[in-house]
Order: sequence, then structure tokens, then C-alpha cells
Amino acid sequence: MKTKKLKEIVKNLSNDAGFDEETAWFVMDMYLTQSQEIIEEVKDLLLEDVAFFKIERLMHQLKGTSGNVRAVIVMDLAIEAEQLAKMHKKEPLKLQLEAISSVVEDYVKERDIILQDIE
Repeated sequence: MKTKKLKEIVKNLSNDAGFDEETAWFVMDMYLTQSQEIIEEVKDLLLEDVAFFKIERLMHQLKGTSGNVRAVIVMDLAIEAEQLAKMHKKEPLKLQLEAISSVVEDYVKERDIILQDIE
């Protein structure tokens, strides 16, 4: 899956929201941290069989925050994951969560490289 580079996403966020670049990076950093927390929570919930409503809400939250920061790939994956949770499709949901996790981790790695270059 080809994803937009994080720098491009942050630039779009900055332009669309009227943020300066520093604020846009701060918002993106908060988003990435929150996304990682949501992913870990969903992984934990998938160990239970009765947690689909909670997973659906978390995927809805991830979908919304991803759209807000212009992380469209994650948003699209979260839309699919939300639908899978509604249908109680545990195994496909696990695969979808891995795809989401992979994209978010790629963004985190890119952010870390960018931060190292700044320091």
C-alpha cells in the first residue's frame, strides 16, 4: 500500500487548517500518539469476544481524527475496520488492524527521522 509521506500530510494539514508548521507537527505528534494508543487498546479488546461495540467506537474515533489531520489512508482503513467491528468479523478485523498499525508505524518512523534531522 502506497502512503503519502508524513511531510506532505503535515503540509496539507498546515495549509488546510491555517496552522504554522510547528503547530501542524505538534498536532500530528499528538495524533500519532493517540493512534498508537487506540491500536493497542483494540488489540487488547480483540482478546475478548464481547468488545465489538467498544472496537467500533474506537475505530470511529480513529477514522475521525485521521480525517482531521488529513491521514486519509488511515482514515480509509479505519472506515473498513469500523464496518468489520459492526459485523463482528474478528479475523478480518485483526488483519485490518495490522494494516492500520503498519501505516501508523511508518509515519512514526518517518517522524522520528525528521526529528533527528532537526536536532
